[in-house]
Amino acid sequence: MGATLGHRLGFVLTRTVWGLLAFLSFNRIRVVRAERLPRGGPVLYVGLHRNGVLDGAAYLRVARRAEFVISAQWHRSLAGRLLFPGIAVARDKDRERGIKADNAGAFREALEHLAPGGQLLILPEGTSSLGPRHLPFKPGAARLAGEVAASGVALSIVPLGIHYECAWEWQSRVEILVGEPLQIPAGARVPQDEMEARIAAALEAVGVNVETEERLRLIEALAYAATLGTRRSYAECLKRLEAGVPAKLEAAAAALLDAARVEGARLHQGVPLMPVGAVAPYVLLWLLLAPLEAAFLLSNAPAVAGAVWASRTLPDERNVIALWRMLVGMPLGALWAAFLCALLLALAGPLWALLYVAVCIAGVRAYYRFRKLSIALYNVLFVRRLRDELLNFRLALAASLDAERR
Repeated sequence: MGATLGHRLGFVLTRTVWGLLAFLSFNRIRVVRAERLPRGGPVLYVGLHRNGVLDGAAYLRVARRAEFVISAQWHRSLAGRLLFPGIAVARDKDRERGIKADNAGAFREALEHLAPGGQLLILPEGTSSLGPRHLPFKPGAARLAGEVAASGVALSIVPLGIHYECAWEWQSRVEILVGEPLQIPAGARVPQDEMEARIAAALEAVGVNVETEERLRLIEALAYAATLGTRRSYAECLKRLEAGVPAKLEAAAAALLDAARVEGARLHQGVPLMPVGAVAPYVLLWLLLAPLEAAFLLSNAPAVAGAVWASRTLPDERNVIALWRMLVGMPLGALWAAFLCALLLALAGPLWALLYVAVCIAGVRAYYRFRKLSIALYNVLFVRRLRDELLNFRLALAASLDAERR
């Protein structure tokens, strides 16, 4: 009883920490095609791995009850085991660094977790990359799925694609695209290579697979532009553009971006933003948000400075920029916030401490919009002649995507 209660409390605590991590890292996590998620039974989630350990914070929005299979590097310390719970396995690069784990025991634990109706999340690439397509998939997920089905348990395999507007930016938006589940009947004996091929195809159906980084940057900018002022899904726009961009549209995009560079326009997610309608509401909202953002950033200057320093000096690849920002900024911010709250309570009273907390929450939530507003207003003030060209391009892009949908 005590162990069960302790496990539940630990589960709630870690999910709370990861929820806070998601709040601090992302402006919005949107689940696309959530109706495809199974309502019960054993579920094996297989997800694409893009943005380091922060993928896990986003995937929790979908796989709320799932146990995660994670790298053994996170279990080398007590703090790591508390903050990154899950079934630990040693990857090849972990073993090269002397990090060991009982992979056979981890496989048995995963099997025992799934068989009674549990949920498990595996990232089959084993490591993350922000490249133009997925990395080679490891066979563990396919082997596990085959063993579960062969043991007489029906299994749903749910592919998940994760798509960031800009993975290394603070407060980026992210979408998780849920693919069509693979239903593996109880008692089925699917050959290993066939299971691997089915999982790979399911993941490619929810991910973006293009040939070059340049191509990926182009369709990411186009997909972002297509969502501005609409309810279109960024992930689904990416998938439509993955198949090809009409030549006239690509030429127009290149001309617009060349003009933006020549004119010195500011970009957001690769797009030179401009106000769509009247400029006055943009100015009024910016004037409302500017004091809030200034108060938030200045009152948390040590944590902000530490996070910026970490994001610029510690990462060796773009896929861990956001991770290092959070690894340094989050604990530093927690210590600073605790110190400042205690100081305000002692010197000014609880209302000032509550005001500081409110400014922090509102400042985080408003940062994304404030940044967009600042870029749009800069552009309309200093490169206004691009406005008609940009708005016409957006209309052409929307028409192209709508025509393809029909």
